[in-house]
Amino acid sequence: MRPALVLAVALAACGTARDLDRLKDLNAAGDLAAIADTAVDCTGPDDPACLQAREIKANACLRLGTAALAPGSARAACASRR
Repeated sequence: MRPALVLAVALAACGTARDLDRLKDLNAAGDLAAIADTAVDCTGPDDPACLQAREIKANACLRLGTAALAPGSARAACASRR
């Protein structure tokens, strides 16, 4: 591998680890909207940190969507009037 490519992959992996730490902190705080707004940039599909970051984001988006359509929510009430 070329040294520049190795450096680029290493720097991307560091960024993913920082993103994952931030997502874990937001998840612990219950800040689902901030998680959903966070871009997850990954080095590839075989990167465990990337996969975990994507899982945290997907779970937050699912929970936000489920809450928005829950019985009694304003969105659910509007959707049932159609």
